[in-house]
Amino acid sequence: MRHSVPDGKHGSAGDAPPVRGACGVAVTRRVLFTTHDAGGTVPPMLALAETYVARGDTVVVLSQPSVRARATAAGCTFVPFSELPDYAPRRAIEDQLDLSLRATTAQTIGDDVLAVAKEHASDLLVVDANLAGALAAAEQLDRPSAVLLHSMYTTFVTSWFADYWSFLEPGINETRDAFGLAPAHDWPGVFAGRAVGRSCGLARDACRLSFSSRWLPCSTLAWPSSARCLPPSSGRWHAVEAWSVPPRSCAVH
Repeated sequence: MRHSVPDGKHGSAGDAPPVRGACGVAVTRRVLFTTHDAGGTVPPMLALAETYVARGDTVVVLSQPSVRARATAAGCTFVPFSELPDYAPRRAIEDQLDLSLRATTAQTIGDDVLAVAKEHASDLLVVDANLAGALAAAEQLDRPSAVLLHSMYTTFVTSWFADYWSFLEPGINETRDAFGLAPAHDWPGVFAGRAVGRSCGLARDACRLSFSSRWLPCSTLAWPSSARCLPPSSGRWHAVEAWSVPPRSCAVH
């Protein structure tokens, strides 16, 4: 089933126009999406990936084997993680710590990101917020990257996943150290990334992002092409909310 992305002007993702550069020349991208199959993590990733595919970009999805059929149906090239098999169905992720910890903290996930980004010459990376090892790898690359939150930002700083930080911190920082990065002291530190000083179009020319130690949080149904930009609560990041269809000038600075 293909996802429709209404934006008030274009009927669906299939109608999405290409992003155009300063001289009006269509710009195509090679985008790498990295996620794990933890239920609500996959739909927003694939909906966004499908929007890129619809405008003519080349999209690769890096994930567990269970995502393959959905990724290829969305028009993406699929690559499985080298050392992360599927989660067991009908069993809580929290009860599969051998796999969920590997997904969240392992260096091998980051190594896969680097290998796939190199093989496919990816020039933009979008990473699920749970995957700290993948985020560490993306942070050290010389190209823009975005963090996609499949739940509200507060769940990473005041509740739910924030409650697991002390448990996950050693493994996360061991992997960050392996990638030559400074330790993170909380999830915002994991998300902060590196200043790359470059701009890229996200979803379509309606929303252009400047990645400079900032990240893009999206809810489960966050379509950046139909999102409104909110004022930042600090100088480090900007939020994009998906609950209203905005004008076509969704700019994040």
